[in-house]
Amino acid sequence: MTATYLASTAHLAWKVIKSYDIEPEKLFEAAHIDLDMVQCAGCRISYRSVNTLWKLITQSIQDPCMGLKAAEHWHPSYINALGYAWLASTTLHDALNRLVRYIHIVTKSIELELVARGSETDLFISYDAPGYEFPQRCDAKLATFMAMCRVNYGEELKPVKVCLKHAPPSCEEKYYQFFKAPVHFNHPDNIITFRSTDVRQSLSGANPYIAEINDNVVIEYLSHLEKNDIIQRTKAVIVEVLPSGNVSNNLVAAKLFMSVRSFQRSLRKAGATYRFLLADTRRVLAEGYINDPGIELQEVAFLLGFTEYSAFSRAFKQWTGKSPVQVRAGTLQPVMA
Repeated sequence: MTATYLASTAHLAWKVIKSYDIEPEKLFEAAHIDLDMVQCAGCRISYRSVNTLWKLITQSIQDPCMGLKAAEHWHPSYINALGYAWLASTTLHDALNRLVRYIHIVTKSIELELVARGSETDLFISYDAPGYEFPQRCDAKLATFMAMCRVNYGEELKPVKVCLKHAPPSCEEKYYQFFKAPVHFNHPDNIITFRSTDVRQSLSGANPYIAEINDNVVIEYLSHLEKNDIIQRTKAVIVEVLPSGNVSNNLVAAKLFMSVRSFQRSLRKAGATYRFLLADTRRVLAEGYINDPGIELQEVAFLLGFTEYSAFSRAFKQWTGKSPVQVRAGTLQPVMA
């Protein structure tokens, strides 16, 4: 499965780059990020491309405090309907819980946790994927979350403290200026700590009706994303195990770190069955292999996990209405001028 990012979030990186009088087009092109995808509502780009982009940004912009600039450019539309549900939240506690609950609309590489501790409330930000070795990238996330809170609450919002896992940069005073609070570097976790009275205060922009409408949009988007996720993950494992001949759903479930029951339930929820995905994956691969004269038909059967060529031949005829031999012969016919 290819990990992804909500494409519209790349607008932030684009604007940060522009703020340094650098043309972003070349960096996006080098990272293989299609600009049309960034403009496309709900489209997704590969996690690998986002990692590459941030590597190029940190190489091109020699400013260790560059990540803080992301706060200047946040727009609710960058995180789809979640941005508008955020603006309509009744309190910051409500908004932050919404962010924790639906952050996977942006990417599964970020995990958030909101922990109330009496007079203080902590927002823990962790990264469950490679690619965050650049402190500026982590700073951009925390600065953006802080900016989002201030959009709702007001610029006067000051956290109790901020903790960052990375070492203090040469421009660390800019962190104090931005967060308006003590900042602790080399900490075990990335945390923004708020006063509980602040996060529980009613917000003037609260609109539960608008928040609920946008919540439903987010839930529907995530359900489609999850559906595609389990289907693509299953197909990827099927492709991996086919040559071994062991293509049981027990093995595929185990490779997905799921129980067989949970695996089957997830597929049913996505409107698919293991038998269908296995047959569909085999059919797609078979069509490609058959058109490659360099692969013998017996080998095609082996690559698709069939122990006998006759079983493959029968299955192929069910899929296409023709035998493998007939289709292979057709692909080898010379084209008449």
